[in-house]
Amino acid sequence: MYAVIETGGKQYRIEKDDKIFIEKIDAKEGESVEFTPIALNNGKNLIVDEKKLKKSKVVCNVQRHFKDKKITVGYHKKRKGYKRTYGHRQQKVALIVKTIETDLAGGDE
Repeated sequence: MYAVIETGGKQYRIEKDDKIFIEKIDAKEGESVEFTPIALNNGKNLIVDEKKLKKSKVVCNVQRHFKDKKITVGYHKKRKGYKRTYGHRQQKVALIVKTIETDLAGGDE
C-alpha cells in the first residue's frame, strides 16, 4: 500500500516506514503530523476520489529539522559589467511515515 501526499507545493509517494525530507513545517521533533492523501493505492486499485480519501490519513513522526545543502544563484548582464551572486540553505524536515490509515475495505466502494 502506498499513498501520495502534497506538502510544500510538492507531491511525495510514500509507504509505511519511509523516510522523507520535506519543506519546513511548524512541528517540533518527536511530534506526529497528519496529512490527507491525494491518491491511495491499496494493492488492487488506485483511489483518487476526494470523498473517499477524506476518511484516510497518513501519520508521520518528525525526526529532525535541518538545513539542506547550499544553493548558489548568479546573475549577470552581458556587456554591462553587472554581476551578482547569492545563495541560501533551505530549511527542511525529516519525517518517518508511521501509518497509512484508511476506512476503505478493499477500495471497491
